[in-house]
Amino acid sequence: MSRKGNPIRVLHIVTRMNTGGVAVLLANLIRNFDPKDIEARLVVGMCDSSEEDYLESRKVLFTNNDLSIGLAAPKSFSKDYFYRNSDSDEMLFVHVGSGKLKTLYGNIDFKYGDYLIIPRGIIYKLDFI
Repeated sequence: MSRKGNPIRVLHIVTRMNTGGVAVLLANLIRNFDPKDIEARLVVGMCDSSEEDYLESRKVLFTNNDLSIGLAAPKSFSKDYFYRNSDSDEMLFVHVGSGKLKTLYGNIDFKYGDYLIIPRGIIYKLDFI
């Protein structure tokens, strides 16, 4: 939970790629976008914040062979374990709250509005403040 008692809201995007990384893919997509070709869509999602654990709270909204988009509103991330996605890179967008992404390569503070890019195979833990 955040300091004000609100659940952390994370947009969870998982991509599956053979080469490059999620940041390279996103940069190429953005570079090639023509704003006239984009139709804006608003999807309002409500997360059930009854799940205590980050991994259990993730709910997939859209998926195809290359991408899964979902929401999560965890109350916490278990202090008992680290997590590794061995299949896909992960991109997290923080809608509410703040915390620290802990990896073997160092720690990264995050807050509302941040994107967290976690390459496939990286062992990590999210500590919410």
